[in-house]
Amino acid sequence: MESEASERTELNADAWQFDATDLKVICDRHNLNGMQKKALQDSLVKRLLIVQGPPGTGKTHLLTAACVAHQELRRKLYLSAPSNLGVLNLIERAETKDIHVVVVASELNKKLPQRMLDKSIARLASEAEGSGHTKSVKKRRAEYRLKLLTEADALVGTCQSGGSVYLQHDFPACIQSLIVDEAGQASEPDTLAPMMHLSSDAHVLLVGLSLIHI
Repeated sequence: MESEASERTELNADAWQFDATDLKVICDRHNLNGMQKKALQDSLVKRLLIVQGPPGTGKTHLLTAACVAHQELRRKLYLSAPSNLGVLNLIERAETKDIHVVVVASELNKKLPQRMLDKSIARLASEAEGSGHTKSVKKRRAEYRLKLLTEADALVGTCQSGGSVYLQHDFPACIQSLIVDEAGQASEPDTLAPMMHLSSDAHVLLVGLSLIHI
């Protein structure tokens, strides 16, 4: 597993309100090796980190540990992958760590796996406030979507879902930590979609096999 970063700085635990002991606990809990620990630290302080490696090199353990660390920092997460299968894997990993997620997806997408559809902000808002088209119902749905987006620990969706109208209208500049799994399978335009909603202090972690360049 190799990592590349836009700059080289040491972890400043005080600046990030993150105790070094807590970081060690996360590393030990996920059985991270030395390189994985360094990559996890880098993901907390660097604006962009790219982690590449063949199967079996521990990328999944690192990604899961990064989700936990960023969530404990109370940073709004967007967990993304280029495929629905990748998103389902991210949901499973997040939920095993008690990270509350909502899915950024349209309920009109008939090809969406049921588990993603059930957790989508569009479906949850319609179930809570109705599917009518009056101004009052639309307003209540928008308010409920904002509530869902605000209360969730992490938003989950495909890279393309990062350009969702719900984020554009309801929750702009909301993402503080973007983690993309299977990044090597995504095109550069795909990975740029969720970046439209990054906050000014956001961090990006791209994890996968050799990245594809276009």
